[in-house]
Amino acid sequence: MTAMTMRSPWERLRADRPPSTTLVFLLLIVVLAFLTSSTLVQFHRGWQPWPAVTGGIFFPALSVLMLLPNPARYRVVGLSMRQWMVDHGMLVALVAVIHLAWPVWAVVRPVDDAEQVPVWMPVLPALAISVVLALVFWHHRHVLSGRAVGTGARFTGTPLHYRVFLARRGPVAWRTVYQPVGLTALVTVGVLSGWLLYDDGDNQIVTGAFLVAALVTAPVVAASRETANSIGMTRRSWVRHTLTAIVVPHGVVGIIAAFVQVEVSGAMPLSSFTGGSVDPTSSVEPLQFLLYAVVVVVTAFIGAAFAVSVSYEDWGTAIMWSIFLNIVVGLLAVFGFTSAAGPWPGVAAVVVSALLARYLIKYAVRRTLLGQPDWTMTSIIGGPRMRRNRLGS
Repeated sequence: MTAMTMRSPWERLRADRPPSTTLVFLLLIVVLAFLTSSTLVQFHRGWQPWPAVTGGIFFPALSVLMLLPNPARYRVVGLSMRQWMVDHGMLVALVAVIHLAWPVWAVVRPVDDAEQVPVWMPVLPALAISVVLALVFWHHRHVLSGRAVGTGARFTGTPLHYRVFLARRGPVAWRTVYQPVGLTALVTVGVLSGWLLYDDGDNQIVTGAFLVAALVTAPVVAASRETANSIGMTRRSWVRHTLTAIVVPHGVVGIIAAFVQVEVSGAMPLSSFTGGSVDPTSSVEPLQFLLYAVVVVVTAFIGAAFAVSVSYEDWGTAIMWSIFLNIVVGLLAVFGFTSAAGPWPGVAAVVVSALLARYLIKYAVRRTLLGQPDWTMTSIIGGPRMRRNRLGS
């Protein structure tokens, strides 16, 4: 389909992704909006930091990022950047309506004896949408202004957190992979886990933090892969080192977080689902904790595979898979360790998690050996300076 036949916004949006995928994203955004509303409603009982972050900022920001891909895709089919801004402005407006409809209604609705919702409650999602939209436009400003085409070129820069954690001395694998990738994964998952434990979150959310950390680590992984290719490191060797550099800090932090929760609260992870606590006389609880620790380590492998195989070439797909895998991992933990008092549900959770991790690791290795994912047009691993890709020329 050429630009001449793409007259309506819905037709032009096919340059980004198939219409069915856009509909799936919109349905997922409706779910995120429900989570936004369900967490914001807690504010009438006082300020809660975690609902403020998740409900008021995190979910609306994810929704915007899901629908705003690289504008260079419009250039590929001959569409203008003005059309990109109009089409995606409509999508962002739809996101704003979906996320703000209930909070605004809750503020303006008349109440009798019920407690009035604070007037400032819709501010957080509105602010999150506005800030993320401004950052995306600033990020793609060179493409949108016509100063950069965005295709057929590689960006020469690297992510800020890659430059911060880049080693100057040591073995090649250490300088190329372990320090930049491993330290990024360690710091990210450490901060997330510490925040969750401080906010009294159940430890199954820590395994979800692995996937959030994977999204933060992915640009560093991409920069590391480019560096490894330039110095002649084989793809198989690079992916082996990278998976190890992510799995080890994630697994260690996850187990420590679970142990800290047990020691501080005296309750097993996920105990809030059943109202239970650690019973020193029980012989099942230590076994359940051991099984849960194994699930945590296996989930670290899932996060590592996700970091290696994901690309910000399409923000929406990356975020959608992160949410999907987070739901799957969370359900495995919940049903494995709260459905019965015996150890067998936990054993089943370990087996299913291991099978999922094995498949995703094989998938990530296979994509790496094929030279995927392609980060050619992704300006997140660079800046305004570009150079032509002369590899093979």
